[in-house]
Formats: sequence, C-alpha cells, structure tokens
Amino acid sequence: STVITAANASSYSGYTKGSQYNPRVINDDDIIGNLSVKDRGTSKSYNTVSASIMDPANKFKGRAVSFYDSNYLRADKNVVKSGNINIASVSNYYNARINVENFLRKSRFGLSISFKTGPKSLLLLAGDTIAVSNQKFGFVEKYFRIENINYAKDCTATITANEYDDSFYSISAPTLPSVVSQDQRQGLQATPAAPSSFSASIAENVLGGINLAWTNGAALTTANCFTEIWYHTGTLDTANVTSSGKLLTRVPFPGATFVDQIGKKDVARYYWIRSGKVVTLTSGGQNKVKELYSGLVGPANATTIAPISAFGVTLSGEQFFTSTSGTLSPSSIVLTTTRTNSTGDVAYAAVNNSNGNVTLTSAGNTAVTLTSGNFGSATSVTITATLTTTSAERLQGAENTYTFVHTLRKLTGGVQGSDGKKGVTHFVYHQASASSAPTKPSATNYNISNNTFSGLTSGWATTPPTFAAGNTNKYWYSYYRATEDTAGGNTASGSNLVFQNSLQGIGFTGLVTFTSGTAISDGSGNGLSFGANGTTTIDGGKITTGTVAAARITISGKNISDLTNNSGFTTFDASDVQNAVTNNVTVIDGAKITTGTILANRLKLSGSGGITIGSFTNDSGFTNDSTANSAATAASNAQGTANTANTAAGNAQTTANSKTTPAAAAAAANAAAKTAGTVGGWAINSTAITSGNITLNNSTNQILITD
Repeated sequence: STVITAANASSYSGYTKGSQYNPRVINDDDIIGNLSVKDRGTSKSYNTVSASIMDPANKFKGRAVSFYDSNYLRADKNVVKSGNINIASVSNYYNARINVENFLRKSRFGLSISFKTGPKSLLLLAGDTIAVSNQKFGFVEKYFRIENINYAKDCTATITANEYDDSFYSISAPTLPSVVSQDQRQGLQATPAAPSSFSASIAENVLGGINLAWTNGAALTTANCFTEIWYHTGTLDTANVTSSGKLLTRVPFPGATFVDQIGKKDVARYYWIRSGKVVTLTSGGQNKVKELYSGLVGPANATTIAPISAFGVTLSGEQFFTSTSGTLSPSSIVLTTTRTNSTGDVAYAAVNNSNGNVTLTSAGNTAVTLTSGNFGSATSVTITATLTTTSAERLQGAENTYTFVHTLRKLTGGVQGSDGKKGVTHFVYHQASASSAPTKPSATNYNISNNTFSGLTSGWATTPPTFAAGNTNKYWYSYYRATEDTAGGNTASGSNLVFQNSLQGIGFTGLVTFTSGTAISDGSGNGLSFGANGTTTIDGGKITTGTVAAARITISGKNISDLTNNSGFTTFDASDVQNAVTNNVTVIDGAKITTGTILANRLKLSGSGGITIGSFTNDSGFTNDSTANSAATAASNAQGTANTANTAAGNAQTTANSKTTPAAAAAAANAAAKTAGTVGGWAINSTAITSGNITLNNSTNQILITD
C-alpha cells in the first residue's frame, strides 16, 4: 500500500477517487468508544542490548554482540539500561548486529493502543501502518503498526496496534575499527586533569563558614565531570586522605567554589580536592559504569570564626528630655531593642548621674520605657541592655552575653556642650638683675596641674628671685597665658602657651617682689621691714604679703566692719567709702605706703605703744569702747546688781557687739525687765516697787500707803 505522508494523510492519494477514502488515517470521528493505551514503561526501554551467537568462525562457541546508542544513554542521564535478545538461529556477527540494533530501537517505543472502528476497518490488514490522531492523549498522526484485527457481525472491528517508527528498519554501517574488527573491547579512558590554585579562607558573611576555591583542570565536560572535596581535622598524608578523611561533597563541573557552612567558631579543618568523571566501559558484552579520578590536591586549611556582627543587641530612640519651666518633656521615651541573630532574653539596668538606681517600665525583648517622672531631677540616666544568648547560639559561636549602653540627658536652655579647656594666666621671673629688658622667655610645654614647665628658657623660673638691694638693680618678669591643648589634658604647648615681653619688676611701675628674713636694704642705708620670713609682691595697685607693720594705715574702700574684731570694739553698719586712690599705683614713701588695695592673711598695726582700731579716724560713726561701756554701766545700774542683771547686760553687750548705736543700746536697757536696784529713789525687787510709805505690790495686786 501507499506510504502515509503529511501530503497524503487526508487525501485520496493512492486510491481511485470516489470509490475509497484513505482508511489508514484514524481520528476521533473514526473511533467508537474509548481509546485504550498501554505503556511498557522505562524498565523495558533500553539504551544497551546484548546477545550471544554461535559463531562458526569461533568453533561455534559463543560470541557476544553488544550495541548501545549514546543518544539514548544521554537521554537516560547516563544510567545504563541493559537488555538481552536471543537470536540462536543467526550465526553471522553482522546479521546479529542488525537484529540487536533493531531490538534496541524498538524498545524505545513501548506504546500499544486498542480501539473499535466502523466498516472502514474492512479496508485494513494486520501489518498496515496507521496514523492516529486523538485529542485526549495528544496524538497528532502518530504512527502505529496494526498487530491484530477482530471483526464483528455488525461490521465493526477491534484493532490492536503497536507504536512504530521508520528507524526500526534503518541499518547503520559500522565505523569504529573495534566494530569492524569484531573487537568489542572499549578504548582506554584517560583520567581527568587535576585542579589547581586550591585555597581555603574565612567566610566573613557566613557564621562559622570557610570559603573554598580552585581552578578546574583542562578537557573536563559538563555531562559527566565533577570536583570531589575531602576534609579532616588535621593534616594527613595524601595516601591516607580517602581512608582517614571524610568526603564533604561533590561539586558538578564547571563549579569552582564551595562554602563549608560549619556553623561553629574555632573549628579547624584541612581540605583536599580532586577531579572526577563518570564513564561507561564495555567489556565481554557487559557495560559497566566507572568513576575515574585525578590525583588529590591540598591540603588547604582555615579556622572558623564568629563574626562580631553576627550577634548583639542595640537600643535606639530619643536621647534627651527637655526641661521647660521645671517640667520635662516628653512624658516618656520609648527605646527600641534590636536583637541580632538571637532569640535570647534582654535585661535592663539604669542609673543616674549620681549612681542612683532608676526605674524602667515596659521592659521587654523589643522595647523599654523611661518616664520623665522616673528620670526625676537627674541630669543624665544611663541604660544598659544585656542580651543573654541561648545554648544553641553559643554552639554557633556566640558569646554568653552582649551589652549596649544608651544615655539619656536633660537639656536646660540648650544642648550640653563638651568640657571646656582650663586656662592659667600668671608670670615667671628672671632670676638675675639686668639693666635692660631680657628677651621674653619660651617653653616647650606647661603642666597646669602642678605649675611646672618643660624647656623653660634658662634664667627664668616660677619662683621670684632674691632681690639684691640697690637703686640701680632692675629685676624683670613676664606674663604668660596657658590653655590646655585638650580639655582635661592639663598640658599647654605651642600656640596655647604664650609669653609676653619682659616687664620691669623694680621701680614701682611694675611688679615688685621681696623675699627676706626680717629686713631689706635699698643699698643706701634705708631699710624696709617685713616682719616674719616670707614674700611680698607689689603689682600696680595690689600688695600681696603675710604681715604689714606700719605706724598708721589709711584704708579706703573698706569698712572697719570688714576687719577681724579682736579688740572687742562695737561695730555698726556703714556704707562703703570710695577708693582713696583712683590711679592703679602704689607709692612707698619712707615708712608710708599709699595704695588702693592691700591683700594680706594678717594685718598687724604697730607703733609707739601699738596702734589700735580706736586710733583710726572714725568717719563712719562707729561707737568706741568708752561709749559702749557707758551704755553697759547704765544698763547695769538700771538693773540693780551685776549678778541679777548679767543676762540683760549680756544681751545688751551682744547687741552692742553686733553693730548697735548708743540710742539703740539705751533703748534696749530701758526695755529690759527690772527686778532689783533703784530708779529715781524707788527701790525695786522682784515683786514690788517701794518709796517711803508707798508700796506697789505686784504679787498681791495692792497699793499700800502707810503713815
């Protein structure tokens, strides 16, 4: 019959037009009922077939004939599926090979169908090829060969057919020398090339991970090649790697990297790698799968770590409470707690700037709250969050705990600034007299905390020199300004340490410093006495000394009340007097010093018979001892006896000593209770006043007049 092609499948080609329609084209309209399909499955689908023949050339001994199709083997993912066929009646190798090849190809087409059709089947014969189209199974003119036809009395027929392909009957000519020479042994397979440039390094982005990298060898293929990775906790001889080490993984070609995710820190590992490939070897009519390997390369080693950023805890949120008219805002601050790669619990502790404990609220693993009320009057509160990791996390390399500190501050009128730098302004002394100003000094640095210089110019010091008396001697000093290089560092240097030009310290137009036992001579027989040993500094209108001894001192700008009252004088409030000396000049004229201010720990006034406070000009209306004593006597006489009036007199004396006036003292005496003594001829006791025949008795509430 005519072969069905795409050109004549639905036509009258090959038949007399009008008498017959092509019966070998079957579609859904021709099928009565269901179409049954059977599939032998993959177990009967071979990619390799073997047979044995009785070969006369080999004394009728058995000869193996094997055939495999590389396309079928590749489709089966290199899984060998081997079948056998019995062809005992064939004794020729080449004929046997044709039968084996035909059987192999037929095994790849394992479908069979069964269906009922109408009178059209009368035109079909067993062995005919048909083209079947069926929507349910997705057949589109799929070829089948009729195996059996059963006719029924109603002119229908049941047809059974097997899957068909023209390749069943194609014959491929032998091309390999081994086939032509009837040698079924396969050629030798070469081992794959070894990898190179193998390295191991810490995987910083993977907890407890190690990066492995290498370069693949040449001539490897994607289909059947791979890289095998072995490891051990220590180094090994190459010959012992596969017996003592462990296989980690196989990386398919062309992969050239791998990350060993150990998940723990401080784990040391040594690695070896080798290339491998899968081959199918045929020998004695049997196909065997075998793996071939290159030599081992290594070792490369590394030790795992736990990244710092792998675990932890942080607090985030506001940092300031603002104080407005004594009220803090906001009313509370909520800090967000973030745990990194941990499910452990978080605990909190808070202390203020006085190290007092502070109460936190709503403390949990995700947040914590500090209210303005609990912040209180503190200037700052430090909150410490402590994360305790789980045991599983510690096995992965985590520490037992992680902490984070967050500080909240109070702002009053602005943001709290950083610490300021300390500064000092003082002077250094040239240690020898000089007729002209010496060059200003310099220094490498200055320590503010202990007043010491490093590298100070020779001839200068922080202590004053001993003055050699003489009108021609001139001594010099230099002011310096020192500011800390950094706040709290106590060291000034460079532009932060500045000296001024030298100034004359003798001549009473600058700084004068005296250091002596008890007296200093000016070289011409004139002396200055300074009492006890010590130092006197005269700087413009300011004298700094221990003791000033003078016949008379005129003090302007100070009240007597500012002096220590060691003589029992009674003082009164008085307004401050104006400065007597308006110019910033101190004049020493013989035994007289005229200046604006005298600074001294002790002021001793001595002269002929000593000088007392009473010797001062009383330009403020102060009451002296005589007036105060008169007031005290009057009070005592008014009270009677000194013993009974002691308390009142003491009160009056206290009032007098705390700046009272005569009028106030008298008023106090008159206001005091009278329990004894006489007043204007009247005798006073604790209960009565008597004068002659008249008695005023307070205890009996009587007035008695007797004759």
